Amino acid sequence: MKMNKYFAILIKSFISLIMLLIFSAIGLYIFLNIYINSKAIEINSLLLKNESLVELSSEQIKIAAYIYTNDKNPKFTKLPLIADLLSSKNRVAYMIAETYFCLTDERAKKLGHMERRFIILGTRRKIEKTLDYKECYNYLYIKLYFGNGIYGINNASEFYFKKNYKELNCEEFVKLTLITLNPVIYDLINGNQEKIERKVSEICSKL
Repeated sequence: MKMNKYFAILIKSFISLIMLLIFSAIGLYIFLNIYINSKAIEINSLLLKNESLVELSSEQIKIAAYIYTNDKNPKFTKLPLIADLLSSKNRVAYMIAETYFCLTDERAKKLGHMERRFIILGTRRKIEKTLDYKECYNYLYIKLYFGNGIYGINNASEFYFKKNYKELNCEEFVKLTLITLNPVIYDLINGNQEKIERKVSEICSKL
């Protein structure tokens, strides 16, 4: 009889512990959502549009989306917080948030790593909900580093291929986008050209 009583108490305690953990996890999730969202900085959409001196084609945006997120769909996906932190689908929104924060906010060089990361994460979530993905890609490609001291897709296109960015074919646009991932490995002047060509062919075959 005593054993049954102790066992019942043990089961009740275990259930209470599980419930406490569940409610704690829900509370922490809600707190993180509120905290991270509160850290978001305001994105000046007019500034974003005015500084976007390029207009990528739908095909170019699709290529960029595939390279950055491994998904041909360039639109941002609204995901729950945890899924959003782990998914690559909104990587471009994160890149926009980081680029915009570093270029427009004087706190960028002063804040610690964690505080800075929370601001970028919050800003990314605001971007996913409020900004047009096409404007984001245009802004990003005018700010990205393309190796050899070159910034912006228009300058990079002229430097590497002697043509306007609108005239780039699939292989050329892929090459320039790969540089933004790693300017050393995908250096079109001093890098391993055979390795770069293999990578370009692999990507173009999947588009």
